[in-house]
Amino acid sequence: MKKADEELKAYEDGTSRTFKETVTKYRRKYGRHPPPGFREWYKFAREKTVYNIDDFEQIMDDIRPFWGMEPAVIRQYAATLARDEGSGLSGLYVRNKKIWKTTHVNWRMENFEKLVEKFVKYLPDMDIVMNKHDQPRVTVPWEDLQVLLKKEVETRRITLASEASWSTNMTGFYHDDWNGTIPDAKWVNSPGKQFMDIAKEACPPDSPARSTEYKKELAEALYKDPNSGFIINFNRSSDLCVVGPEIEDKHGFLFASATLSNTNLLLPIFGECKVNVNNDILFPANMYYNGDVRYTYKDQGDYEWDDKHDVMTWRGVTSGGTGVAENWRKMHRQRLVFAANATLLADQKAR
Repeated sequence: MKKADEELKAYEDGTSRTFKETVTKYRRKYGRHPPPGFREWYKFAREKTVYNIDDFEQIMDDIRPFWGMEPAVIRQYAATLARDEGSGLSGLYVRNKKIWKTTHVNWRMENFEKLVEKFVKYLPDMDIVMNKHDQPRVTVPWEDLQVLLKKEVETRRITLASEASWSTNMTGFYHDDWNGTIPDAKWVNSPGKQFMDIAKEACPPDSPARSTEYKKELAEALYKDPNSGFIINFNRSSDLCVVGPEIEDKHGFLFASATLSNTNLLLPIFGECKVNVNNDILFPANMYYNGDVRYTYKDQGDYEWDDKHDVMTWRGVTSGGTGVAENWRKMHRQRLVFAANATLLADQKAR
């Protein structure tokens, strides 16, 4: 706890206080200039009292591999991925500082369009592809990803001649009369398939998930204290490359996913969720922006701590996977209820 407090204090004390400090830290940490429009973003973030003005870890991790691809190839995918209505993808297309068009819209894209509308005047022409499914879509094999990440490191540049403006000569964007090449996204549709069969290919060769003989005790040694059993490495405790083989039949997404449409190519697809082996580009879940009353906290409906009862009630549907008579008891939400109300311990003798 002491160490965690010290790390948190160092994290907070290291936060930039001015725009100049923020830019300097960005260049030092990521080896690149901030993108065009960074000054406007900084002003907005300060107005909204963003907690840490320097923290871009998630988005940088998500986009790093794309620096290993040719920009024209990325644009080609972005222009064509959402053309097929059966792809489970929506498209949003920005032209001349306005949202020109959206395709295959569902409630996610409707909310996303409202959000982008507020700052579209700062964006260049671009094509954005968004996942409509609840499950992630992109899982790049570990060996392929290392090649892309190596190229990303090699392309890092900070040159004095750089201009803080968008390129104006880009081609290959979506248009209604597209007659160019439509690259194969290599979708593999396999609902009901064990996700670990796909996930393990995105794991390092020496990881438990890719071991020919998985041993639970060796995997647990990577994230548990050997004496107390307490988790001492949270990241590894939720890493499918470590714990995947142990929990592959204990979570609905892993063994009974409602939709499982996956590609092993690095494609520019934005999504609301993923696990550590996926390469989708995360953005904040639309439901938080939607203002749905079902998910809006109201303090007048809460009680003082001393007035609360020592009970816990399950509220919500039992989704999270395709449940049938043979497997519903293994779903993660049902298992939580079983464990919480002692269903699994009924009539058992203490040892």
